[in-house]
Amino acid sequence: MMIQAVVLGASGYVGGELLRLVAGHPEFELAAAVSDSKADTAVRDTFGHLAIALPDAQFVGRSAWIGDIAEDSKVALFCAAPHGEAAKSIADALNAGAASDLDIHVVDASADFRFAEQAT
Repeated sequence: MMIQAVVLGASGYVGGELLRLVAGHPEFELAAAVSDSKADTAVRDTFGHLAIALPDAQFVGRSAWIGDIAEDSKVALFCAAPHGEAAKSIADALNAGAASDLDIHVVDASADFRFAEQAT
């Protein structure tokens, strides 16, 4: 069974790298490339190097991704949302996932959850 991958903040540099990694991973299937600013545009238009790996992938808005994932699915949620937006985006995604009985695991590449002090 493939793990459904969702990339929040998918249209930025880190989001593009996450899309590249997901596209090449044997156990992930891209379920959603989330970007409000690029919603309804082709991923290949922003990341030409992914045209062959993700030929039909479209960016979707933040509220649209959950509808394409079957209940009880395993989901890898990768977050590359901008600083200050990531924590809320992740919380919203987890709440939506809980309502659909999704098994969501989060990998956050943003700065929202970093410790302020190096010693911490």
